[in-house]
Amino acid sequence: MASRTTRNFSENDKRDLLKQLQEWRYICVQVCTKAPIGGDAHRMADKLLTGIDEAAQTLTGNRKYFHVPPHSAGSKA
Repeated sequence: MASRTTRNFSENDKRDLLKQLQEWRYICVQVCTKAPIGGDAHRMADKLLTGIDEAAQTLTGNRKYFHVPPHSAGSKA
């Protein structure tokens, strides 16, 4: 009988996956900015963006993990 192995998804694995997802999210955003709205490429990239954001929620607890925070205007003195 074969022995069972234990699977382990380490923090390093999580970090590596998040890095790859960030790169893919950037590519999908680029596609969404160039492809005709409603076209096949736009719809595909949008679905991937949703999946990547869901993965971020699972891995970090933050669905907007990859979203860029808004710029602050700074203080006017």
